[in-house]
Amino acid sequence: MAVGQSAQRGKVCRLRRRPHGSNDGCVLPPATRESQSVSSYRCMRTNRFGLLMRELHLLRQWYRDDATARVGMAIVMAAVVMFLVTASIVLSGNVQSLDEQLLLLLHPTDVGWLMEASRDLTALGGYLVLTLIVVTTAVYLRTDGRRKASRFFLCVVLGGFFLNVSLKAAFDRPRPDVVDHLSYVDSSSFPSGHSMMSVVVYLTAGAVVAFRDRNPLRRRFLILGPIVLTGLIGCSRVQVGVHYPTDVLAGWAAGAIWTVTCGLSVQYHLYRSVVAGQLQRNNGVHPRPAMMDQPHQET
Repeated sequence: MAVGQSAQRGKVCRLRRRPHGSNDGCVLPPATRESQSVSSYRCMRTNRFGLLMRELHLLRQWYRDDATARVGMAIVMAAVVMFLVTASIVLSGNVQSLDEQLLLLLHPTDVGWLMEASRDLTALGGYLVLTLIVVTTAVYLRTDGRRKASRFFLCVVLGGFFLNVSLKAAFDRPRPDVVDHLSYVDSSSFPSGHSMMSVVVYLTAGAVVAFRDRNPLRRRFLILGPIVLTGLIGCSRVQVGVHYPTDVLAGWAAGAIWTVTCGLSVQYHLYRSVVAGQLQRNNGVHPRPAMMDQPHQET
């Protein structure tokens, strides 16, 4: 009898040591299965918490080490506040009369050359011109051996387009009717699609091209140039009478939120790669590298 009980206990111990899923026709006792499930859940929860804390620590270190991260996060927060404030006053209707007065003031009905310039500028934010810019930039990056940058650029542009369509459908604000439209429109007014997509396309294209440029003057130009151009495109949408000023402000803010957030995600990914490589070389000693000023080499 004692020998039989000892053999039975040995069988249970062997079953407990077997990997999950190999039962060989033998079934674990209910108490054993329950204890294993609880242990696995606790281990999984502990690992997830540890990974979360490690990621938060790395984010805090990245924010402290990299000035670009601090500036980018400040831009995103300011743009979020601008968009929320603009959207709230538009939905409340308190700014409608002010919007119409500004639109009448900025609509140049008696200045021929200014109206022609406004039509030229607004065409730079149209979908045809933006599509040509996107295709040209993507092909250039591809032929330059920067396949990852090309895919990133296309993903940012497509994501910004679907975000703009979703926002227009959500707010569904009618177009202005106090002045004549000097440009064809067939969608809702808020936010301005030309303003938002010009920020997404031109700013992302400039940033991606400038990323590997070692000349600081050219890099500043490739960032500041698209900012000035998107500002002119947004103002032209008011001048041709198809958008209220608040539509343009919201378009700029939404485009900045999307574009800068995507750029920060790539910067953080590169930072994590550098930290992981230095951590492996330092045999587990956590490094504190400054953010990369040198262009990233792609494959």
